[in-house]
Amino acid sequence: MEQSNKTSFWKRKDIRIQCVMYIIVFLIWFFGYMRSIGFGSYIKNYPIPLTMVFGGFVSGFTICGGGAVSFPIFCKALKLDPMMARDFALGIQSFGMTCATITIIVKKIPIEKTVAIFCTIGSFFGLVLGNIFVVPYISSGSMKILFSIMTAAFGTSLFAKTYLFRKNQKPMYDNLKIPDTRAKLLLIVIGIFGGIFTSVLGTGADILAFSMATILFRLNEKVLNPTSDIIMALSSIMGLLMRMFLFDGVNSDAARSFPLAIPIVIIMAPFGAVVASKIKRLAVVKFLLFFIVVDVASTFRSVHFDDQRLAFTIICFSVLLLFYLLLAKTSAIIDKSEEKV
Repeated sequence: MEQSNKTSFWKRKDIRIQCVMYIIVFLIWFFGYMRSIGFGSYIKNYPIPLTMVFGGFVSGFTICGGGAVSFPIFCKALKLDPMMARDFALGIQSFGMTCATITIIVKKIPIEKTVAIFCTIGSFFGLVLGNIFVVPYISSGSMKILFSIMTAAFGTSLFAKTYLFRKNQKPMYDNLKIPDTRAKLLLIVIGIFGGIFTSVLGTGADILAFSMATILFRLNEKVLNPTSDIIMALSSIMGLLMRMFLFDGVNSDAARSFPLAIPIVIIMAPFGAVVASKIKRLAVVKFLLFFIVVDVASTFRSVHFDDQRLAFTIICFSVLLLFYLLLAKTSAIIDKSEEKV
């Protein structure tokens, strides 16, 4: 009986695909990176792989890529350059989120394909625009603040939607009700903004796609969670390749650091994605809100706010909140038009 169970285990297609995935990534990691970096780097840079034990799990478990954990910890706790944190996020997500994506697909975890496709298309254009028009002109301090503004605005809207307006909530859907041209264009626009954030911070395409799609199309968070993993994986790969071949190149410290965390994130990110698919929606929401509160609190502690930065923070936060409110209003208009049809 035991022998039969072992045989059936290895006959499973998803297990075989995942084993091949891990072997390929391990070979790339060992022969492509570690032979030149050296295993002694783990002793000198041990906080980096330790950070990504948690970061890798969060990237699969929530809508936030591994960069959403590494960026604030590297910039605020370890005092590393935000440019390094951005390129590290793109590098590590290219491996961890891609492994999570393969796991999502082979285990047939439900996703919203239209959102994944059109947000990724928009993200490509956003990455190009962000690298040309935003990245060269933004300071390190502003990058830290911008990250927290983005997560705080999303957290505020998520908290209001989950707890304050719970009685007025309408049903959530697992798929777009009417994936017409208008919806696809809106998803491309969302992807463009997400790509711009990703070009600056190394993360953001997943957060914006998740938050705006839940508000605009009332899509179930449990379906959008793995969908956002796929968007972030593809956005990270595109962003990393753009940094390598089209723009200023990958930060040298990031290039030496992110390979140290590859063996960790390729295990923890898929594990987080599987766990998230098994638990209730509200548990994912609570975890997200806790993480956002910690990040915002750490920003106020680590960044000096002069009058100019305070004004920048208030204006950006207000604009993002207004944008979420407009999305909610647009969602109501779409609902009315659908009811007439």
